[in-house]
Amino acid sequence: MEGHMDTAGDILEDMSENCTVLGLSCLQTDLQDAFLNPHLFPVTQDQYLVDGLLLMVISCLGAILNTFLIFRLPCSSGSADDSILRLQSGVDLLLLYILALRRIPLILLDPVFTSTIFPYILLYVPAIEAGVTTLSSFFFIIFVGGRHLRQMERKSYKCLNTILFSIALAFAVTVPALFEIEIMDMSRDDIEENLPNMNTTISVSEDNLVILHTDMFHQKTYKDMFRMLFNFLTSQVAVVWILPILFLHSRNVYTLNKKRKNPSDLLTPIISLFFILFSLPQLSVFMIHILLYQPPDLLIRVSGLCLACIASFKIIFYLIFDSSLRRDLSPNCCSRTRIAVPRDDF
Repeated sequence: MEGHMDTAGDILEDMSENCTVLGLSCLQTDLQDAFLNPHLFPVTQDQYLVDGLLLMVISCLGAILNTFLIFRLPCSSGSADDSILRLQSGVDLLLLYILALRRIPLILLDPVFTSTIFPYILLYVPAIEAGVTTLSSFFFIIFVGGRHLRQMERKSYKCLNTILFSIALAFAVTVPALFEIEIMDMSRDDIEENLPNMNTTISVSEDNLVILHTDMFHQKTYKDMFRMLFNFLTSQVAVVWILPILFLHSRNVYTLNKKRKNPSDLLTPIISLFFILFSLPQLSVFMIHILLYQPPDLLIRVSGLCLACIASFKIIFYLIFDSSLRRDLSPNCCSRTRIAVPRDDF
């Protein structure tokens, strides 16, 4: 153990010498990061309200809605739309569980658990959250894009290869992030030595499990090419490029079809706009990180809450604006005999 601590001390010393952020060493920055080491900080009022109350309510509601959709959709036609909806609901359900696992235990569970076991959860959950968020975003693009293409061309497309590509991208986001952080055992004296002007809000005991960024996280090429560029492209491509185009074009198509008295789809522009608006906090966090500043704590918490809203409330839009899906999810759907009939658009 002593040899391990000596090695860890040498690593921490090298990190402190080679990296400085806003006048503080990387080690000092990691120790004072309320999201990297939340178990070292007391619960704030904003944290209790956003993570403890609002996030818990929205996550419970989203879990019920997504579970309902997953178990009811097998009674429908089994079309490509039904398949991607089941996959998307499953990923959204997983995302809600991860968001809750990362934020809620700090508020509701015993301090002994949060200081001894919870740090090991934090070692893996953020990377998984990033990958699942990316996968959920791409599945949403597949669903909305396929729906819009069917509205334009009156034809359905298979999307198996696109789904496999999205899963591969999600793994590409998750796996490297697992090696960006490590956990170490640091005593009170070690922390106070590295934080001579220690923030009084930090609560430490004699022995503390501390999460720190590895050298890989600070490596310049990796930081510029992967953490900044690749992660931004994979997680924000829907918000910045694809969904705004789909929103504008689907809105024009809806207006044109309405004038011609043709069947029109209001779900695509409405839900695209909803996704864009509720993704703006996360986009803001990314942009602030790219500019090498630390985002406000409240903005980071609100961005997680907005992710939970996206994962939870999409189903409400489906039920309101898609009469066929609403009919498929009705309680007496499975008891009816469904007969295939020619569609008007063929």
